[in-house]
Amino acid sequence: MFTSYKEELNLILGLIHKIFSYNAFVREKKYGFNKRINYEVHINSKDLVYYLKDVIKISTGDKSKIVRVPELMFRTSRKNKLNFIRGVIDGDGTIPIKRTTSICSGSKKFLTGFKKILLTVGLKTSDVKWHGTAYILYLFKSDDMVLYPLVYKSAFYFYPRKREILQNKYI
Repeated sequence: MFTSYKEELNLILGLIHKIFSYNAFVREKKYGFNKRINYEVHINSKDLVYYLKDVIKISTGDKSKIVRVPELMFRTSRKNKLNFIRGVIDGDGTIPIKRTTSICSGSKKFLTGFKKILLTVGLKTSDVKWHGTAYILYLFKSDDMVLYPLVYKSAFYFYPRKREILQNKYI
């Protein structure tokens, strides 16, 4: 997992420790033109990796072009779907102030599955489109306005910078 924001790194490390009683290893790196330090969170526990890979069915290795929404997300509760949506938006979403929220991925299959999850909670989107370097999915403008109260307002875990942008758009 990667982030270039220290407060998000602390949130990720805290969640990993709370859920799995595991202290993840962090490596700091600079990538290309990015002026911020990027934090790489590594999990070196075979048991935890096998759990995520075999039980949750999360791909390992270079997965950006092949990742899919885990099957269990289609069968889980509405609350868990909303938490998943918030996690995806926090990780791969763009929340511009004047335009609608979008999610980017190298995997068309992931965004196609994510669109299905969004529909199950009543959120509508554009079709998945190729955008030159990645696939992109846009929320409809009317649904972008309900995103804050639906997935962020009463949430306990979230990226503060993304919640704040949505909150300001909503208010």
